[in-house]
Amino acid sequence: MKRCLDDALPASQFARCCRVPVRAAVCTLLEMTRQLAISLVLAMWGCSAPSQVPDDPPDAGPTALGMCGDVAPATNHEPFAAIRRLATTHDEVRILVWGQSISAQDWWLEVRDWLRTTYPDGNLVMENHSRGACSSECLVGRYDWFTDGVTENRLPGDVYAWHPDLILFNVYGSDDDYAYVIKGFAQGCRAFDDHPASTAHCRPDQIVADHRKPEVLLQTDHRLPSNFPITPEEEFQRYHNEELIPMLASTYGFAVGDIWRGWGAYLEAHGDRPSEYLEDGLHLNERGNALMASLIKRDLCYRPAP
Repeated sequence: MKRCLDDALPASQFARCCRVPVRAAVCTLLEMTRQLAISLVLAMWGCSAPSQVPDDPPDAGPTALGMCGDVAPATNHEPFAAIRRLATTHDEVRILVWGQSISAQDWWLEVRDWLRTTYPDGNLVMENHSRGACSSECLVGRYDWFTDGVTENRLPGDVYAWHPDLILFNVYGSDDDYAYVIKGFAQGCRAFDDHPASTAHCRPDQIVADHRKPEVLLQTDHRLPSNFPITPEEEFQRYHNEELIPMLASTYGFAVGDIWRGWGAYLEAHGDRPSEYLEDGLHLNERGNALMASLIKRDLCYRPAP
């Protein structure tokens, strides 16, 4: 079943939310209770509870709390070897952000700057090769990309030729072609030999002979007004994020960046609505970029064993 294509959600479907004013004394008491709930819920998800919603998240430089500052490392996967090298050596570490327009938003710049601050002695090379409105069908070459009108597999040029050590990946589109992309990360061009669309097959000039399997963080989706809370009509989104992505990660030895659950837990803890973090019902506003960055940082936190 196909999922929502990037940039296809009309903003008119999503109403802005408003807050009901409360007396100051009552509001203060509610805020204290809310902050306690936030701390408990976010502790369960391995991230810190900021004193305010993440419009201006705290700096995360090295502190007494550890190399990652107040960012708690993710507990659902082992630290990436690439991040361990970044933290402990001067070797070049190449990190690629790839996907469509959500991946191209400013959260990745905050993550890049945080990595440089957190691991100041590392040699980080980080680029973003995302393609706005290029769904999984577009990335594998089933359909053309509207920007250039070309129908071809985008992995050889965007990914293989750059030789990333670690990929941060998220995309909308069909589950079948999403699975081909993940298989392609692991196997290179041969992963597409059995793809039903001939345009998804790598051309001879696209084959990268020295392709090596990178580490990959498969980012689940952030929450939208249409899927928080989940409805029967949006069950396919729950399946994609809670079942398909973890299954593919397990199959190919990749990690899951559980944005779907982390975002939902954050909204519940703060009593917020998804629209407060979105600019048009889909893309992230300033607060959404800050929240996305704070969730991704925990996946990139390396703390040596004591």
